[in-house]
Amino acid sequence: MVNQGHVVPAIPYARVEIMTHGGGTFSAERDSPEAMPLDWGAWLRRDGERVVGRQQLDRLQTLMTHLEDVADVTEVMACTRPTTDRA
Repeated sequence: MVNQGHVVPAIPYARVEIMTHGGGTFSAERDSPEAMPLDWGAWLRRDGERVVGRQQLDRLQTLMTHLEDVADVTEVMACTRPTTDRA
């Protein structure tokens, strides 16, 4: 099956590869990714709002749903840093 120019396997498949600035590569793959909750934003906020602000959670959700477009994972990690501002 082809979707937007990408070959989509008939069975669920997930692969994540992270390249570090130091030249290291970390990767993981699964034949069957774990199912996420239907309302991913609500799942993220359930505990996340106790630790980081709403703007960080909004940005984290955007980045995680478009992870293939993230050039530097430090942007994602910055969204997980605890803050005193919970707005």
